[in-house]
Amino acid sequence: MLLARSRGLSANRLVEVLSARALAAWDTENHFRAMAATGHVEEALAILDRLDAEDQRTS
Repeated sequence: MLLARSRGLSANRLVEVLSARALAAWDTENHFRAMAATGHVEEALAILDRLDAEDQRTS
């Protein structure tokens, strides 16, 4: 509850936000692994760049 309050969110909204971020990270990781496994190195690196940019925006 303290985290939700500190961000001006209800507990339900905080769970929604954290769930969406976790699912996005999971999806990105799986996509990255698929690109890396098929030898699409440039595409895999582009995914990592987007993930890094997202982490910087949410920090």
